Amino acid sequence: MLALRAEHRDIYRPLMFFFLAYGLTETQTIIEFFDHQRQYLLAHHLGMVVAVHCNLLLAPLLWFYVRAITATKSTPVTLADWKHFLPLVFGSVLCMILMSTTVEFRDQIIGDTELVQTGPAMAIIFAWILLMLVWVFQVFFYLYKIYRRLLAYRGRLRNVFASTENLELRWIYIVVLLQVFSMFLTVPEMFYPVSENFEIASYVADFLAFWLLALWGLRQQPGLVNQDHVVGESDDEKYSRSALSQEQMQRIANKIETAMHEKDLYRNPNLTLRDLATEVSAPPNYVSQTLNSELGKTYFDYINDWRIEAAKKQLLNKEGNVTEIALDVGFNSRSSFYKAFKRITGMTPTAFKSTEPQSV
Repeated sequence: MLALRAEHRDIYRPLMFFFLAYGLTETQTIIEFFDHQRQYLLAHHLGMVVAVHCNLLLAPLLWFYVRAITATKSTPVTLADWKHFLPLVFGSVLCMILMSTTVEFRDQIIGDTELVQTGPAMAIIFAWILLMLVWVFQVFFYLYKIYRRLLAYRGRLRNVFASTENLELRWIYIVVLLQVFSMFLTVPEMFYPVSENFEIASYVADFLAFWLLALWGLRQQPGLVNQDHVVGESDDEKYSRSALSQEQMQRIANKIETAMHEKDLYRNPNLTLRDLATEVSAPPNYVSQTLNSELGKTYFDYINDWRIEAAKKQLLNKEGNVTEIALDVGFNSRSSFYKAFKRITGMTPTAFKSTEPQSV
């Protein structure tokens, strides 16, 4: 399904290869299922080599997907990304060295045959343990990068959209947490036997992470494509080069306030920064700078403040139920309304509705 997508190929291609690599990590397991008596040792060893390479690809591929889905423009994987594959190169070299030895020697290292502690064998065992540690470090390193990327993405969304429910990637946080949990269960198994319950819990965590990524990865759309004129760099970098003067910002701020008062723009649930910029006849980056520097708010906070103020009046005047009011003032859902209302007022809409007008 991902391979057949014509739109945003650079975004979904890393996810496609992630699923392919994820499936191939079970190559050795499948071979062991059909040849549990280990009559074809070469097949088992090749299965291990495939699994090693694919496991070293998973974390970078997931990072490439997250990087692409949160970017403002196409970000294909290029030769400039070579550093992400250094652990894979290390693993490939080790596997080539191992596969160049005899079948009996290889089975001592990665099979069930008892190890004969010779110099070459101990050197390869040491390199193998080092590769495992590199893999563990790699996974946690990319999970941390993904977490930081998602935090920055959430902040950038709020500079462009007033409603971000369908654009935020909260489900990836769950995938990351499941992977961390699985890693904590998997790492001890590398060095000593663990309880079967640990293995089952690890499999369940992997299963849930895989299907969550499949379910949401197929339906998730990029949120910031073609928004690089507003969110492509930090505010300090943008505004330090801006030609917008204080006087100009004040004029734009006045236009914004007037448009909001006279036209109730906030009632449009799909209102974006670009729409507001068109309304006040100013470039989107100027409007963004005015909101952040002159009014001290992100676009998200500014629009939702207007919505909450309008909702407060309707609640006190008993103009419909909470859901009707939420939709009327521009929120897409009751849940997002409750969350924004409590963040701004410190109480739920229901509690505020019972407040006497003169006491507010």
